[in-house]
Amino acid sequence: MIPCFQGMLVFMEVVRLPAAFKDHISAEFGAVGKDWLSRFPGLLERCVCQWELTGLVLSPHLSYNAVVFATSGLYGRVVLKMSVPNHEFFTECAYILYHQDLDGHTPGAAVRPCLACDTENHAMLLKQLSPGEDLWTVDDLHERFRLGAGLLAASPVRYDHSRFSGTARGTHEFPSFRQWMDRAYKKAREADTGSGFLYGCNEDSCRLLSEVTTEFSEPMLLHGDLHHANILHDRESGWQIIDPKGVIGPAPLECGRFIRNQLSGADRDIRALGVSGTEAERRKEEQLMLLVLLLARAFGTGTRTILKCACIDAAVSNCWSLETGAAPCEHERILREAESECRFFWDRL
Repeated sequence: MIPCFQGMLVFMEVVRLPAAFKDHISAEFGAVGKDWLSRFPGLLERCVCQWELTGLVLSPHLSYNAVVFATSGLYGRVVLKMSVPNHEFFTECAYILYHQDLDGHTPGAAVRPCLACDTENHAMLLKQLSPGEDLWTVDDLHERFRLGAGLLAASPVRYDHSRFSGTARGTHEFPSFRQWMDRAYKKAREADTGSGFLYGCNEDSCRLLSEVTTEFSEPMLLHGDLHHANILHDRESGWQIIDPKGVIGPAPLECGRFIRNQLSGADRDIRALGVSGTEAERRKEEQLMLLVLLLARAFGTGTRTILKCACIDAAVSNCWSLETGAAPCEHERILREAESECRFFWDRL
């Protein structure tokens, strides 16, 4: 038993982190990750006490953070998100707080609220959404695309640095999309097996980014990872955006991740139907062009600009895949898959 809030006693529910998650954190963050894992029970205890948490249930879907569903004596039904010490925790927290500070002065998309934030221990308390179903659950393709296009276009907000103050915001700048590209490409160049593809792809992507930036010159605060699983429905608040990265760039760059996620899902659906070859490509092409058209209308631009953003995201994301702890022997396979996806978009420009 742990003495906690207002002299009450709270039983500390056991939250056991899966071995696979621990291995992933150790591989991704090295000594920092291992240290965080060793301190996790104490960090969780602090969160339980300061936010009066009961009924803890560990999420079955873990990647880079420990995610726990609970009930707070202060805030009701919540999601506790605990992170390994890293810059992205602060940019996520800063992104959410920036949107909350706007307080309705902008037509930006609804972002799941942050109820409390412990910057010292890299933990935040978020509103639990109900039923919390993501955009994939919208079966009608046209309706899914319509909803997605509207949310994507509403997501970017004008970035005003002067609004930032405080520990979680003022001391942790948002990266620019170009900085993301430079970091990802540096890793990819180190891993390139000599195909030369990534060199050309990276140079072309930088050129495309310059072209998109010329058309959309105002720096905007972007979510940076806005795909179907990061758009959840709440019966009280409607569709909500979750898990932002926080990055500065031209507004249409928000489209790239969503387009690639949709086509990845289309590939799975088409294979499940036993369709292959030319017919599979035709169906995938139809989905791509319909989605691109709706996004172009939503952002007030041409379809070519939206396709450029898909090309840029495909190049950057596939380079990032080399940073996820993949063994060197896997690099050649990753690069082959990267080239296949990137060429799919490049061929349609």
